[in-house]
Amino acid sequence: MKIVLYIILSLLVGQQMVAQIDISKTLFDSATHKRIYQISISDYQQIELIEDVNGQYSGTLTSAVWKVNRKEERKKILQQKLTIPSKHVQEIMNIGSLNNIENLESCKDVKGCVIGLDGRSVFFTIKTSKLSREYWYWEPENDQYQDSSVVQIKNIRQILKGIRKYIDLKMIFDSFINELPFGKYSFGGVIITKRVN
Repeated sequence: MKIVLYIILSLLVGQQMVAQIDISKTLFDSATHKRIYQISISDYQQIELIEDVNGQYSGTLTSAVWKVNRKEERKKILQQKLTIPSKHVQEIMNIGSLNNIENLESCKDVKGCVIGLDGRSVFFTIKTSKLSREYWYWEPENDQYQDSSVVQIKNIRQILKGIRKYIDLKMIFDSFINELPFGKYSFGGVIITKRVN
C-alpha cells in the first residue's frame, strides 16, 4: 500500500501537487490596479499586496485553519484578516521587484530546485496589466533541501526576508491559533487539538 501511495504521489509532483489557502483574492482590474502580488505560505497564510494606478498601496495578511471532525475531514475554514500598513506594502513590493518577483520561474522549471512532498511551500500569484502568472517553491529557505547558490532560491529568500522585516508571520499565526476555541484544526499538513484548560 505504501509503495502504491508513494508512486501516485511521485507522479503528482510533476503537477502542481500543493494546496493553497482557500480564501477570496482581489481580482485584477487594469482600470484600478497597477500590480497585485499574492504570496501564500502553504495553506495557512496569504499576503496580498496591491499598488493601484494612483500609486497608493494596500495589503492584507490572512491566516486560516480548517476545523476538522473526528475523522479529520475538513469541515469549515476559520480566518483572520489583518491590514498591512501601506508603507510596509510599498517596501515589500519594492523588495519583490528588486528580486525579480514578476519573472521568476517556478521551482519545477529551475535546474537544481528540489520539489518534495511534505514541508512548506510558498506560492506566488503575480498580476499586472502585462502579465498574470503563478509559480511556487518547496522549502525555499531550507538549506537541507535547496541549494543556496541557485539564483532563483536567493531571490525567493530575499523576498521572504523582506516580508519578515515588516511582518512577524509566525507571531501573528501563533496568536491566531491561541485565540481559537477548543477543537481539532488542520493547517500546513498538521492537525492540532485544542483542549479546554
